[in-house]
Amino acid sequence: MSLLIYVYELLFVIILYAEFIPSTSYEPTKRRREADHLAAAIHNGEASVDIFIATYNESPRQIRRCIHASKSQLYQNKHIYVLDDGNREEIRKLSKELNVNYIARVDNNHRKAGNLNNALRQTDGEFILVLDCDFIPFQMLIRRTLGFFHNQEVAIVQTPQHYFMPDFHARNLGAEALMPSDVDMFYNYQQVIRDNFNAVICVSTSYVARRSALESIGGYVTTCIIEDHQTGTRLLTEEWRIIYLNEILSVGETPGNLRDYIEQRLRWLQGNLQVLLPSCQLPIFNSATTFWQRVFYVLHYASNFMPAGRAFFIFIPLISLYFGN
Repeated sequence: MSLLIYVYELLFVIILYAEFIPSTSYEPTKRRREADHLAAAIHNGEASVDIFIATYNESPRQIRRCIHASKSQLYQNKHIYVLDDGNREEIRKLSKELNVNYIARVDNNHRKAGNLNNALRQTDGEFILVLDCDFIPFQMLIRRTLGFFHNQEVAIVQTPQHYFMPDFHARNLGAEALMPSDVDMFYNYQQVIRDNFNAVICVSTSYVARRSALESIGGYVTTCIIEDHQTGTRLLTEEWRIIYLNEILSVGETPGNLRDYIEQRLRWLQGNLQVLLPSCQLPIFNSATTFWQRVFYVLHYASNFMPAGRAFFIFIPLISLYFGN
């Protein structure tokens, strides 16, 4: 048992130093300053942008709100598409009422990845803004991100997921002011550091992608349960660049009840665990990936098992006290 504790502690020390060394490059405002400089070069007609609003069974209220916010983008050369994987007549009528394009499928193969790939085949914008329908984009989202694509190596510009309401359990306990969201550290700290090593994780919504980059890898990855992290990983292994702009340019809703919250986190967990599995067919450790990219992937993978490690450290002293060892 002592040897097992020693091994666990050694692993935690290794992880600590592997996270500490990159953290010395933490500079949260760097990309915002760069966006200020690049935004001046953005012209409304320079490039076409398709806005994909992905939905399955969300309420028409959420979709209507997202459409209105998308139409208010301060960029003229844009086309809005509602990607309804639920193939609902009410959403078709809503899209017609609000004068936006509507795309549906007869099946739901490959979930959101299949939905996005289906839209890719039917559109032709040079860039794509991807939104989950429960998010509201700010007016400047396109203008703040598009300038980074002057670098022809950039495939995606990712912005943070930010929520205008606290998580369900924090609301239920009345602890909104005391309990920060579990994603705050990821978006405000880890993603900022990852950006310095081209190891940013694509996170499902509020990002702009270069169409030619997606087409170069055959579209969104369909071999895993979630499409965002895996597609971003495939792009990195093909030597594309993913930029992280640490600026809140959209807000979204958190799950409305504990069941939806747990299902969301379990889906994220399963997707994270699949990244390094052979079934996803992602060559993370090929010659195109750098040393630090591989380190970040291993650290992210290991972080999914941290709760088990913490439980181990909690219960071992109790077991030792009980048996008198």
